[in-house]
Amino acid sequence: MVETRGMKHGIYCILQRCRIWLVAIVCGALAAHGPRLRACELCAIYSASSARGESSHGLSFTVAEQFTSQGTLQAEGEPFALVPFLRDAHLDSFYTHFVPGYNFSSRFGVSLNMPVIYRQFRRVQLITRPTGTELVDESGSLSGLGDIALIGRWTVRQKSEMKYSLLVNLLGGVKLPTGDTDRLRDEVAEAQLHAQAFPNIPEHAAIGGIHQHDLTLGSGSIDGVFGVATTARWRRWFINNQVQYYLRTRGESYRFGDQFIVSGGPGVYALLKDSLTLSLQANAFY
Repeated sequence: MVETRGMKHGIYCILQRCRIWLVAIVCGALAAHGPRLRACELCAIYSASSARGESSHGLSFTVAEQFTSQGTLQAEGEPFALVPFLRDAHLDSFYTHFVPGYNFSSRFGVSLNMPVIYRQFRRVQLITRPTGTELVDESGSLSGLGDIALIGRWTVRQKSEMKYSLLVNLLGGVKLPTGDTDRLRDEVAEAQLHAQAFPNIPEHAAIGGIHQHDLTLGSGSIDGVFGVATTARWRRWFINNQVQYYLRTRGESYRFGDQFIVSGGPGVYALLKDSLTLSLQANAFY
C-alpha cells in the first residue's frame, strides 16, 4: 500500500534545489526502535543569536534544516533478528524551520518557529486483532506544517570583547497543536479496539519499529518549552551548550512523554566577519 499526503516530494525538492540558503544542517542517525529525535524548536531559534554571540535590535529571520534517519531496528542495543522482515521498516524525516523573530533589545526577543515536515517511510508491524495477528506493510510519504512554537528569549549574561565573549540565554514558550494528527488518531483508535477485544491485556500489541505516532506531523497538545543556551568564545574557538525541557500535555487522547535534552560541543569560526560567519562544530546530543 502506498500513501501520499500533501505536497508530493515538496520539501525534498526544496532541500535539493535551495541548499545555498539553509542556515544550518543537523544530521542524525537513530535506531528505528528507541528514543526519537524530533524537531528541535530551540535549536532553530537559538541559531539566530548564537552565530555572532549577540542579538541586535529589530526583525530577524532564520531558516534551519534538520534531517534524521531511522533505519536500524534494535532490541536492547542489538539488531532485532526474531522477526527478520520487521527490519525493513525505516523513517527519514526532513524538518525545515522558518523562524521569524523580533528583538526588542540585545537582551529580549521573541521568535516563532514554523516547521515544515517531510517524511518518507516504510511501516512494518505485527498487530494483534480479534480476528488474529495481522501484518501491516505500508510505505509512502507525507508532508505538511508541524506544531508551531512561540519562544521568548532573555539574555541574562552578555560579555563581548575582541578576544573573548560569553552569552547566556534563557528561553521559554509554548508549542501549539497546528500539525496534522490523523496518524495519531489512527493509533489511538487501534489501541481502543485492542482494549475492548482484550480487556485483560492493557498493552497495545503492535510489534515493530515505526509506529503511527512516529509519523504524525503534530502532537495535538499544547506543550511548554524551556531551555538554557550558553556560548563561550576565545578568539576563533568556541563551545556552546543547550539544555532543553519539553513539558507535554495530552492531545487526541494521547500523551507524548516529557523530554529532557542536553547538547553541545566545541567548534571553530572558519570565517568571522561583521556581515558573515561560518563555523564548524562537533556536537554531542543526549
